[in-house]
Amino acid sequence: GIVGPIGPGPLGRNPLKLETAYDLLQPPKELNVTINDASQEMIIKWQRSCALEATRYPTYIITVRELTLNKTSVVTVQPSSNHTMMHVFRKIPKGAAYEVSVATDVPNAQRIVGYANSTKLPTPVKLQVWEEANGTYVVYWRSVTGFQDDGYTYEAVVKEGLALNSTAPPVVTLHSKEPPILINPDQLQAISENGFFTVGVRLKTDQGLYSDFAEVESFTRHNLLSLHQASTSSVALAWMWIVPTIIIVALVVVVLYMVQRHQRLRNSFSRFANSHYDTRTGATRIGCTLDDDEHEHQEVPRSFSDDEPLVIA
Repeated sequence: GIVGPIGPGPLGRNPLKLETAYDLLQPPKELNVTINDASQEMIIKWQRSCALEATRYPTYIITVRELTLNKTSVVTVQPSSNHTMMHVFRKIPKGAAYEVSVATDVPNAQRIVGYANSTKLPTPVKLQVWEEANGTYVVYWRSVTGFQDDGYTYEAVVKEGLALNSTAPPVVTLHSKEPPILINPDQLQAISENGFFTVGVRLKTDQGLYSDFAEVESFTRHNLLSLHQASTSSVALAWMWIVPTIIIVALVVVVLYMVQRHQRLRNSFSRFANSHYDTRTGATRIGCTLDDDEHEHQEVPRSFSDDEPLVIA
């Protein structure tokens, strides 16, 4: 505070000057971290904790930690009279996430922390997962195109539950250069029977960075033995209905055949009777092929009478 003189008015001709020491433990101000994806650069800017001029400026330490790989880099920035300080990291890959902290180089110095993410990696899409009859799950997706920044593979991740919880460890992780990926039943033994599990596919670079999961699919794990027993029971139940149905259909066919055969025989007998019996005369025709008109003109032999003499020529 002011020692003296006390009161209003201008300072005296010989004002008292008090110079406060530069507190090196104080954190920097206005930390700003940006990533330029075109140049693959991470630019870090900050300001000194005190804007006043000093006879000695501090040295700064920048600590950068990549959160996915948990790799840390430390850089020392030499003292400068500039009020705004800057440092640039180059060759920043896609899919990286950084925690950046800046502090002076003195012990127990307070630090200021910032975060930055580079452009996300391309994600596999059109995910399709289906179960085969033997219990194997087939995982298919559409391959990524146009990514040439780094080598990569595809990673299929299976986690227990209805979501890909990032904190839960995966049940199984499988890699492939191209689709599909097969998940065998024995690889799902850690999942309880009738329990849920979720499948997702992501891109993994050779550096170990990951893309997001664009799509996931969830399933219920079934025991193959129970599935086989259920299938056998279903088949047996089906045969219990199929066999009686076949027998009934066969009996119906036989009855229809017998009825039809009887009808044919009756029709044949009627035609035979009608062709060999004359309803007008009551005579039976045997071996005659004449028409009715010819029968009308044919003379019918008369029987002999005792009153007429028999003449034999």
